[in-house]
Amino acid sequence: MTGAPLVWDGGRLDGTAWQGIRFLSIAFLPDGAGATVTAHLNQPAAGLSADDVVVEGGRRLPPPPHTVTVGSRTVDVEFDGLGDHSPYTIALTDGGGARLHPFFAAAQFRFTIDCPCGDCRESPITATSAPMRPPAVDLLSKDYHQFVALLSDWVTVTNPSMTDLSSAAFERVLLELLAWAGDMTSYYQDRVAGEAFVDTARQRFSLRQHAALLGTRLDDGRAPVTVLSFSPAQTGFVPAGLPVRMRTAPDEVPVTFTVTARTRVVAENATDRLRVAAFPGAQDALVPRGAREVLLWGHDAQLRDGDRLAFVQGTFAQVVTVSEAPQRILEPGWVARPEDSFDPDTDAPAAVTRLRWAEPLVQALRPWGPERLALHANCADARFGTPRRATFSPGVGRLPPGEIGIPISGHTSIAARGPAGSRLLRALRVPEWPVVHDGEDGSPAVDVLVNDEVWTRVEHLHRSRSYDLHYTAAADEEGAVWLRFGDGVDGHEITLDDAGQPTVRIELRYRLGDPLVGNVGIGTLVDIVAPGSGADRSALDALGGVTVTNVLPATAGRAPATQDRIRQDLPASLRHGPLQRAVALADYAAVAAQVPGVGRAAAREAGGPFNTVLVLVDPAGGAVLDEELRLRVSAHLDALRMAGREHVVLSAEYVPLEVELLVCAQPGTDQQRVRDRVLAELRPGSAGHPGWFHPDRLSFGDAVRLGDLLAFVQSVPGVRSVKATTFRRLADRTGPAVLNVIGLGLTKVARLDADPDLPENGTLEVRVVGLDADGTAFVIDENAGVGS
Repeated sequence: MTGAPLVWDGGRLDGTAWQGIRFLSIAFLPDGAGATVTAHLNQPAAGLSADDVVVEGGRRLPPPPHTVTVGSRTVDVEFDGLGDHSPYTIALTDGGGARLHPFFAAAQFRFTIDCPCGDCRESPITATSAPMRPPAVDLLSKDYHQFVALLSDWVTVTNPSMTDLSSAAFERVLLELLAWAGDMTSYYQDRVAGEAFVDTARQRFSLRQHAALLGTRLDDGRAPVTVLSFSPAQTGFVPAGLPVRMRTAPDEVPVTFTVTARTRVVAENATDRLRVAAFPGAQDALVPRGAREVLLWGHDAQLRDGDRLAFVQGTFAQVVTVSEAPQRILEPGWVARPEDSFDPDTDAPAAVTRLRWAEPLVQALRPWGPERLALHANCADARFGTPRRATFSPGVGRLPPGEIGIPISGHTSIAARGPAGSRLLRALRVPEWPVVHDGEDGSPAVDVLVNDEVWTRVEHLHRSRSYDLHYTAAADEEGAVWLRFGDGVDGHEITLDDAGQPTVRIELRYRLGDPLVGNVGIGTLVDIVAPGSGADRSALDALGGVTVTNVLPATAGRAPATQDRIRQDLPASLRHGPLQRAVALADYAAVAAQVPGVGRAAAREAGGPFNTVLVLVDPAGGAVLDEELRLRVSAHLDALRMAGREHVVLSAEYVPLEVELLVCAQPGTDQQRVRDRVLAELRPGSAGHPGWFHPDRLSFGDAVRLGDLLAFVQSVPGVRSVKATTFRRLADRTGPAVLNVIGLGLTKVARLDADPDLPENGTLEVRVVGLDADGTAFVIDENAGVGS
C-alpha cells in the first residue's frame, strides 16, 4: 500500500474544478503474477482516457506491460508481472482537456511490501549515545566565596599537580575569576527566577506580562487631550501634527500639543465673527440652562451639521455639536449689541442665523456680562507631546544638524540569529524618553517606518505571519520605549550587516513629555510652531494668518503607575468575584478558604531554595484537619496556583492557653450556678451556642486580650467582679502568670478546648470566692483585672 503525501478532497480556483490523484492503492495477484494499482481521483474522470495515463520509473526494471481502465472516479492500471524495489510513478497528462493540479498530477508506488515492518524507507533510528555522567553540583553554592571554596576543592581532587592556591598564585587568580563569573551567573539566575512572580519581579516588562496573564493591563500613564479652535484669515486646512504650545519664557520648557487630524477651518467661522444677536437695552439677557438653540448676528456663519462649537465664558467651557444646518432668517427687533437701538417703523428686519445643537447647555450664560461670552468654531482635537523624528539610514555617516539619529549598539538594541542563520534586529530603543502614551489602551505614541513603509503596532507577534509588517512597543521603568520586531517566522524581520548595522532605513516618529505637565487650563495654548518647509508649511501659509486657543482644559493626563502600585493593583484586579488565580500569599489563603469545611486559612513562604507556599488550614468548628479535607484543599490550590510555585497544606499552628479566673458572685446569688454560667459562656460550646473560646471566634494572628476576657465575664449575670490569676500560653510556665495580651504570629491560632481529658489543648478553671476560695484570695491588682 502507498499513498500521496497529502490528502485532498477537491481543488478549485475561481470556481473551476481541478483534477488530480488523491491517493493510490495496490492489489497483488497470487504467486506474484502481477498487480493492479488504482489511482483514486478527486473529481470525476470525465475527459480522461487511457492515453492520458503514463507509467514511468524503475531503477533496474522498466514498468511491466500494463493495461489502463478509466472508471468514474478511479483509474486502474493492471500490470503483467512486477517491477523492482525502486519507486514507480503514475502520472496524468492534460490530453483529455481536464485541468490538472500540478502537485497532484502524479503519485509514486512500489511493487514490494516485504520490507521489515512493512516500511522500505531507510530507518532513521541510530545507536543511543552513551549517557553523560552528570557533574556533581552543590545547589547551595550561590555566592562568590562558596564558588571559590568549591573550585578549590575540585581542583585539589582532579588535578593534584596544582598545589599552589595561595592568594598570590596565578592559579588562584584563575579560580577567583571563575568564581566571579559563577557569582554573576547565579545573580542573574535569581533575577530571572524572581521575574516569574509578581511579588519579586523588578522589570516593568515582566509586570506587564503578569498583568496580561491576569486579564488586566499595566497603567503606563496617559497623555492629556484638549480641543483647539482656529481663527484663520482665509479658508483652508490645518495640517495634522501641527504643534501648538503655551507661551513661555526662553528658559522654560514649553508645553506642546499636536493636532490629531487634518482639519478644515473656515474664515467666516472665526471667533471674532460669531456673535449672539441682542435686544436693545437688554444687557442682562442670558442664554438659559438647557438651551439647544441661539440666534447669531448676521448671515456670515458657515457652520454645518456635525461641526463643533464651543461656548467659553470665564472658567466655564462646553463643546456642543451642531445638529442641523443653520437657518438664515430676517427678524425685526434684533441688534448686534444691547447698546444699539431698533426702530420698527424705519429699520429693516435684521439678518440673523438660527443655530441649533444636540447637547443642552449645563449652565446659563450671559453674553453681555462682565466676562464676555466667546463662541469658538473651527475645532480640532489635540493631544499632548512634543513631536520628534529620529532616523537611521544605511551608509550615512554624520547626520545634518538638528536631525536625531538612532544609535545601534549593545545598549540601545538587541540582535539575534534568525532561523536561516542571518543576524536580525530583534529590539530597538527609542533614542529619547519619556515617550507619552495615548488612547484607551495606553499605547506608546510611536510610529515606525521601514524603507518608508508604515509598520503596524500589535500587542504581540504570536499571530503575525512572516510577511506582516508588525512590531510591539512597551515602556520600561524610565519611560523609554523598546520596539520589538519579528524573526521572519513570527513577523517580518529586519536584517543586520556584518558590522551589526541595519540594512534598511528606519524612521521613528514619536512624542515626548511628562503627562502631568500637560494638564493646562483654558486659553493657554496660543502659539503655533510653524513647520520650516514642505506641504504643511504651504497649507499654513494659505490661511493668511491664523490664531489659536484651547477651548477646553487639557485633562486626563496621568503619570505611569509605579512598581509598588502595580503589585498592589494586579492581585486586586481579581477581587471582582471568586479568585481565578492565586498570585499573592493572601490569594492562597483566600483560595483555601473557598473549600467547604475550611473555617480560616493563612499562607506564608516556606523559605529555602524552592518557591513553596505553606498553606495552614483551620477547619470549621475546630475539627482536626483530616486527610480528606487536606487533599481537597490541595487539589483546589493546584488548579489556581501560579506556574512554578508549589504549595504544602498543613494544619494550623495552634497555641494552647492556660486561663484561671477568680470570680466574686453577687450577694444572694447561688455561687455554684454563677460558676457554671461563667464556664458555659467561656467554653468552646457548639456551633449553635458558641462560647467565648469557640474556634470560629479565634483566627490566625488574633491576639487574646485580658481586658476583653474580663469585660465579657463581668457582663455574665450574677458576677460582681472578676480577677485573672493565670492568663498565658500553656507552654510558657517560666514567664509571668498573667499577661495583658497574648500575642500570636500570623500563622498561629489560639486554642482553649477546656477538656479535662485533653489538657494539652488548653485549660480553663473558674474559682468562686466563698465556694472555692476565701475572701482574702481576692486582692485588687490593677495590672491583672478588675477587683471588687
